Amino acid sequence: MVLPKYDSRGSSAATAGVSKHSNIRFAGSGNVGRAAAYNGGDPINQSIAEYGSTVSGDITNGAGSLAAVTFNQLRVSQEMKHRFGTSSTPIQIDAETVYVDSNQSEVHLNGTYNRVIVARMPRLMTISGDGATRKGIRELIVIGDRGRINVTNATRIDKIFVYGYGVEVVLDEDCENFSGGAVETGPIEIRVGKGSRIIAGTNSNKIVNAGGYVRFDAATNLIQFSNTASTEFTGSVDTGSLFDGQISAFKDQVGNKLVDVDIFNASIIDKGHGQESNTSGSSPVIHGSVSLRLLSGSTVKVE
Repeated sequence: MVLPKYDSRGSSAATAGVSKHSNIRFAGSGNVGRAAAYNGGDPINQSIAEYGSTVSGDITNGAGSLAAVTFNQLRVSQEMKHRFGTSSTPIQIDAETVYVDSNQSEVHLNGTYNRVIVARMPRLMTISGDGATRKGIRELIVIGDRGRINVTNATRIDKIFVYGYGVEVVLDEDCENFSGGAVETGPIEIRVGKGSRIIAGTNSNKIVNAGGYVRFDAATNLIQFSNTASTEFTGSVDTGSLFDGQISAFKDQVGNKLVDVDIFNASIIDKGHGQESNTSGSSPVIHGSVSLRLLSGSTVKVE
């Protein structure tokens, strides 16, 4: 997979009226909104804010001077060794880009971000939203290895790209994308590589499984390759191509469907009452060697 290019200038031009970015660093501990804690100037729109070696203790949530501020970049650097919020009280800051590069801290965020890049996995990470105010992430990109990210509280999230190894991303059932309105449509696109897992109790428009594990409700399109890839679903998969790996129904329920799916070389495992073809007559098309593991009483129709 080609990693999306990271633009250190952020994902959009500076806010009108701001001629350049203000580089500020948080010193000390406590309330993140305490203006006096920032050397280099008060937090303003389009600031580049760093939390790292000058942090001496846990940082706590507090609106303060950040209530109407959107950072250009929020950076949790490698030297950061303390908690940046908690899972129950995340830090409420908006930013165009968040860059997390610390494996010694905890990072807990609540805000709206165009892009969240995780270069090193923190000890624990939470991204919390609020469906009523449409907080969330356009893109979550995970490069670091070994860790877990919890996406909670109706966070809106469009795309998830997991390139690291041993990473688990868990989405609450109420997660939506930014264009879904009141309908819980889930992420627009999910991509996961070998050795990592994405668990979502939602739908997704497109899923690319390149060797990891994905569990979801239903998908419009699924592309899967690599013999280590494993996909489980609770609803239906409308279209897709399975080049290798295995796919299975996760819940013991009637209604799991593989519809217009091309199967080139994969294992289909029945953990429920069986995959059903679409009642319209469309059904999976097998192009290669496929192994089936079915429950007692299941039937297979070959035409």
